[in-house]
Amino acid sequence: MGGLWQELSYYVTKIKNIFKEQGAAIPIGFTTSDVNLEAPKLYDNGFDIMFVRILKEISMGMYTLNMNMAYQDEIMEIYEGLTSTTQKIYKSATLYLLEKGVLTLPPKVTMPKSTLKWIQSF
Repeated sequence: MGGLWQELSYYVTKIKNIFKEQGAAIPIGFTTSDVNLEAPKLYDNGFDIMFVRILKEISMGMYTLNMNMAYQDEIMEIYEGLTSTTQKIYKSATLYLLEKGVLTLPPKVTMPKSTLKWIQSF
């Protein structure tokens, strides 16, 4: 989870700079006053990683769609980088959850060993 913020903070800074250059207001977003580090844990271990994995599933598609509507090179580079970062984080989260037994593998299908036997079965 810590690596997620490190990966995304670069893009947050780039977006802030673009907003400043264009004279747009910079959204406040979450601040340290929005987080209570002393609050009790709400969810079991693995929920946070599962949640990030689901967000990354959505993000992969959204960044691609948004890139199709961008015309500035700088903006397209941000979407391209975010897509790559999202894929990397999604893969890491998936492998972690599989290793911890939180995700289950899909059912396996027996694959034919040759095309001849498969055709003859019809």
